[in-house]
Amino acid sequence: MTAIVTASVICMNQNYIGRDVKACLDSGIDHFHIDPMDGMYVPRLGMYPEQVRYIKEEFPNTVIDVHTMLTEPNKYVKEFLDAGSDIVMMHSENQKNLYGTLGLINSYGRKAGVCLNIATDVNFLKMLKDEIYVVMLMGFNPGILNQELWPGLYDKIKAVKDVTDGKVKVMIDGGVKFYTARQLQDAGADYLVGGSSTVFHKDGTVAQNVKKINEVLNG
Repeated sequence: MTAIVTASVICMNQNYIGRDVKACLDSGIDHFHIDPMDGMYVPRLGMYPEQVRYIKEEFPNTVIDVHTMLTEPNKYVKEFLDAGSDIVMMHSENQKNLYGTLGLINSYGRKAGVCLNIATDVNFLKMLKDEIYVVMLMGFNPGILNQELWPGLYDKIKAVKDVTDGKVKVMIDGGVKFYTARQLQDAGADYLVGGSSTVFHKDGTVAQNVKKINEVLNG
């Protein structure tokens, strides 16, 4: 099965998000990835519920997943749900009430997910496999751009599938490039976050870049 490419909104021109969302939609991408960051959990500042709301109001036939890189994500999950997010994912490493927050997301009828840094063990996912839709694996250390893919990621994808009995999807964020995308898909990745190395690569238009990554994934 071909992996779904979800376009990273933070990699768009922030003055022309609507234009870039439309370019993605015109090229066949309808999944979009939002990165809230507080400058503390990761060394960058990120995105807001208002951006989710804007995209949903202007382009209702979109799927938006939210990757909360926040010190206290529980304070903000409801705001992203109210804004229209379809999938909300939290890092397990800084969660004080992970199970309860997963329940909140599910109570909205949305899809819940857990994010794991590269050093985080996957075995605890066994007890959550019926509560989560997706596990997002970081391809490198979060919040720092232009790193190379962590080589152990391919084995970690398989480990997640094994420990959850194949019940959950796997999303990869970081290190997704034209030359790694097919390998990640073949390893079992269901979603690939496409940013400045693929969908918004500086050497091509969105249409050209999407065509290229589709050829990689389907070739």
